[in-house]
This record gives sequence, C-alpha cells and structure tokens, in this order.
Amino acid sequence: MAVVEVTVNGRDYQLACDDGEEEHLANLAAYFNRRVAELTGSIGQVGETRLMLMAGLLVADDLSNAMDQLDEVEGTGAENGAGPAEGKAGIERACTEIDELATQVESLAARLETT
Repeated sequence: MAVVEVTVNGRDYQLACDDGEEEHLANLAAYFNRRVAELTGSIGQVGETRLMLMAGLLVADDLSNAMDQLDEVEGTGAENGAGPAEGKAGIERACTEIDELATQVESLAARLETT
C-alpha cells in the first residue's frame, strides 16, 4: 500500500492508495484542490466543512455533466453518421471522466465522514 501526500485548501494530507495508483490519486487531489480554490476565490473561506461540501457538489455537478455527455454520445452517435469507432472512443472518454469524478466524490465523502 502506497501513501501519497496531497494538499487541499493549503492543508497537507497523507492518503493511502494501492501501489501504482499514486499519480492518479495525486491528479484527483489536484483537481479537487482547484475546485476548492475556485470556491475560495469567489466566496472566501466559509469553514472547512462547508467548503468541502460545496466543492463536493461542484465535483458531483461535473460528474452529472459527464454522464449527460455519455448519454448524448450513446444516443446520437448513430444518428449523426458516426461509426462504431467514433462512438466507442467518445464513450471511453466519458467513462474515464466519470470514473475519475466518482473517485473524487468518494474521497470527499470519506473526508467529510472523518471531519
């Protein structure tokens, strides 16, 4: 089991992950930190728990948008004359985004449970 140190909202956290998943976890934390920074830039510090909840909702919104894109790709690929390869590539990209966002939401939920 590997340990990755990440920074969110100026605070350092050590998170465990499976070996080989270190870069993926670091990328997810960096994405989440960017969403937190966007919030603090627009509304300021509103308390860590509220800030994490709001950032989690932004990430959930990103996930919802990715799912909508997936539905659109699945529903309109054939209608627009896209072949199976183009439709499959779009679906794979959307699935990757959904997986990444789901992992972020799970991580946030775990952090909120321990707060």
